[in-house]
Amino acid sequence: MIKRWLPLAVLAVIAVVAYVIVTWPSDEEAIRSRLDGVVATLRVDALANDRALRAARVENAFPHLFVVNAVAKIPEAGTSIANREELTAVAIAASEPYTRIEPQLQDVKISVQPGKVRAEAKVIASVTLRKRTEPSRTERRAVTLALEKEDGEWKIAQIAVEPKAER
Repeated sequence: MIKRWLPLAVLAVIAVVAYVIVTWPSDEEAIRSRLDGVVATLRVDALANDRALRAARVENAFPHLFVVNAVAKIPEAGTSIANREELTAVAIAASEPYTRIEPQLQDVKISVQPGKVRAEAKVIASVTLRKRTEPSRTERRAVTLALEKEDGEWKIAQIAVEPKAER
């Protein structure tokens, strides 16, 4: 009886392994998903405009998106941001005056370093901002992100935002 079912069991195991290999996301797909998570977390629209809920969303999401010692260089922040806690506080405070924040990433270029534990993403980030009594404005900047694999997950370790272009 076992001899009769053994080939079927082996075929079933092979099919499951093949399915996992084919559907498992590549490093680049996993990084793109992480970047999409940042965009979704920072987005604010009419339905997600409550400041307390907005802050809670950022506080809940950032530990999954950034390493603990994540650093950021954002010209408008004035100084370098030294860790995820500071980055979370800056993200919450920066969103306060806006009733609409619509971030987008274009021209995403990802390079995974040999060893597959570090990667770099270069993107053009655009964000449309709107305050309650003002018209919308859109800003575009080049952004470089360094990512590290932590417990099998890609997380952002460093952000460098280019200064606004002089006009």
